Amino acid sequence: MDGKCDCVRLTVPQRPEFLPIVTRNAFEMARLLGFSPEEASQIEVGVEEAASNAIRHAYDPDEAGIEVIFKPMDLGMEIVVKDHGIPFDPKSVPAYRLDKENLDCTGLGFHLMKRIFDHVSFLNLGRDGKETRLVKYSGSRHINDYAAHEMPPAPESREQAGPPAVFEVRPMRPGEAVAVSRCAYEAYRYTYVYEHIYHPDRVRKLNATGKLISLVAVSDAGEVIGHAALIPQAEMEGICEFGVAFVKPECRGGGVLNRLTPALIEEARARGFYGAYVHSVTTHFFSQKAAHRLGFRDTCLLLSCAAPLDFKQIAEKSTSQRESLAHSFLYCREPATPIIHPPARHEGIIREIYGNLGIEPQIGGGGVIAVKSSGRGMIRVHTDNNSVSHIHILRFGRNTVSEVRSLLRQLCLKRVETVFLYINLCDPSAAEAGEFEEMGFFFSGVFPSKGTEETLVLQFLNNATVDYGRFQMNSEMGKRLLDYVRAVDPNRNP
Repeated sequence: MDGKCDCVRLTVPQRPEFLPIVTRNAFEMARLLGFSPEEASQIEVGVEEAASNAIRHAYDPDEAGIEVIFKPMDLGMEIVVKDHGIPFDPKSVPAYRLDKENLDCTGLGFHLMKRIFDHVSFLNLGRDGKETRLVKYSGSRHINDYAAHEMPPAPESREQAGPPAVFEVRPMRPGEAVAVSRCAYEAYRYTYVYEHIYHPDRVRKLNATGKLISLVAVSDAGEVIGHAALIPQAEMEGICEFGVAFVKPECRGGGVLNRLTPALIEEARARGFYGAYVHSVTTHFFSQKAAHRLGFRDTCLLLSCAAPLDFKQIAEKSTSQRESLAHSFLYCREPATPIIHPPARHEGIIREIYGNLGIEPQIGGGGVIAVKSSGRGMIRVHTDNNSVSHIHILRFGRNTVSEVRSLLRQLCLKRVETVFLYINLCDPSAAEAGEFEEMGFFFSGVFPSKGTEETLVLQFLNNATVDYGRFQMNSEMGKRLLDYVRAVDPNRNP
């Protein structure tokens, strides 16, 4: 799959006799994007269930039809089924159970969709109807599905010998994808958040297309003992995420990451990236400390954005509180001076954040009313696997505030845990972000970029409170951010 195929949109009447048109297009699109005939047939079945569900809950078959959108992705495709039928709550569907004495098929369609696709989500859009999103990856074979003869041989007596005395750090070779996935599994079992790392075919394809830039640590015996990678960000040109770093448990303490991570920074500079960022947990400060040693500086505190993590050998106490992350940034080349338009309320802390990075931003002004009153805005929203939704304001318009309010209401009904709102600080309209704070959003921090796309981040907690006493911040700037976010959080306990 080369990613060059365009998005395909199909609109059909809400009547069962039109289903074959939808399913045939699903099959052909899947084949065009590189799925096998067997995978394409499964996709066809899953799309039929989603479209049938939309038709079954239509208000009036003669009204507006259903729209099916086939979107190519780097590793597969996304199918969106949109309709204006009766609102749907997936939690109301009973779990399907195969019972030989009871052949009731209630819940079977939902069960099939979840078995066929890697991600299934539903969103009620109010007056705009509802949509079902289906994501299917090609190369979905998990590392645990590989037979013993397909796995790299494990060196003898590795656990007793400890980390190797000699190893090299270099770019991953295609034939090492299986070993990298195995290394991730041994280091984290199923808990690592970057799910693609457990699928060797995906690791190989992402590296081939430059969507993942992997470095590996390899012993003199040819064993992959560690991995770290850059993830270029499509939404932020010239910026990459620094991470996907792990070491085999028996090789920890041998200086593997101490060689991998500096090499990764040099790789980012050699490839011309403007900057890099890293996310570190706040349950303990060890990963933050490692980032700070490399020159990363804290710029944002992202609350309740991951499931609780248990660090039995690190954290003093286990917790059921969702994990919060520190966002830290590093310029890979000489930064430009950004012209930003911060809300007056947060101008001071934003200046501090940039000052800690070693630059003095220029504060702009004027033009807010003219920008907001002209044209229609543009917003992109997506929800990740951690029950976190991300609303990106791509362009301000007269409808932007009302659209964000409507989206927030729908996301809260969907019971997402946290909503992040991203606003371009270089847009004069960013100065009026206080309108979003009236909805319950509050300050999170800044995502620095290349000077023209600096991002103000606001966050919203959906009926949740955060125990700020459990946070451990390593840097003075991190502690300053924690105090500031706690002070402006409308949900904090008195």
